[in-house]
Amino acid sequence: MVMRRSSAWTRNCAREVIRTLGRYLSIMAIIALGVGFFCGLKVTKKAMIKTFDTYADDCNMYDLQLLSTLGFTDDDVEQLVLTDGVLDAEGSFSVDAVAQIDGREQVLKVHSLTERINKLSLVSGRLPSSADECVLDADAFGSDVIGKSVTVF
Repeated sequence: MVMRRSSAWTRNCAREVIRTLGRYLSIMAIIALGVGFFCGLKVTKKAMIKTFDTYADDCNMYDLQLLSTLGFTDDDVEQLVLTDGVLDAEGSFSVDAVAQIDGREQVLKVHSLTERINKLSLVSGRLPSSADECVLDADAFGSDVIGKSVTVF
């Protein structure tokens, strides 16, 4: 059996790695970080889709929204319910408004509350129990505005 000596190219590569060990380890760490990040993104997609599906089912979110500048009548909504493939339909109102909260003017999108479709997921507080109460978006307003006055212009 004849033992083969390592070639000059192999010895040169090994010498380069040893001389620049810091650079070699840095490149390996960058590659490991990239692989870890990519694997995390691959797993995260499935988790995000499952989380949104659960949230959409819990809140009974709509699949299709019809908008009209003139509005729809109750008869229009009833006709939509009778359409094949439509399980439920519900009318609502929305308007853009300027409001004053804690002395600051803010532009808000105001939506009417629906009973069956697009139910709210409360973070804190309670749902309105009278006509002079409202619900604010938890992402835009903290729980410190609960009980404060909102003036809509």
